[in-house]
Amino acid sequence: MSLGKSPEVHVGRNGKLFWLMRLKCPRPYRDAIRLYSEAIMWATPASEDLSMAFANRSAAHFDNGNFRASIQDIENAFSLGSYPEKLHYKLHLRRGFSLKELGQEKLALAAFSTAEALLEVAQLDAAKVDEVKDALRPPETRVDPWPRKLKLAGGAACFA
Repeated sequence: MSLGKSPEVHVGRNGKLFWLMRLKCPRPYRDAIRLYSEAIMWATPASEDLSMAFANRSAAHFDNGNFRASIQDIENAFSLGSYPEKLHYKLHLRRGFSLKELGQEKLALAAFSTAEALLEVAQLDAAKVDEVKDALRPPETRVDPWPRKLKLAGGAACFA
């Protein structure tokens, strides 16, 4: 199996770590999980970089169907206290979708409620707020009743 170019760690202009991933692999989520795990190992303790690595790994776990691992990484991201407040809604959404997949409807609804309340501090444009709110509606009342993937601001995706 060819991975193409190797993933590399770079430091951005603002000093933050980011991964340049150019993978040609049939299992990109497994590789993403591995790379974010490496980022977690190398990140400064209690830093925003560390909380973002946990959050991004939670997205990879979610997309790979590892819902319990996704929820654990969300808890880790929040526990550090350094995850950006304007992005909190994304993790609550992902937690809600994960809990829903695990059959925990009441907890999922609570997470969705929290996510919706946090949209006010998320600094999103009106169209993005409408897209998120539409994904939280029951399928029979959605504008698009079959949204396959909700692309969250900042890049991560959640399956609706």
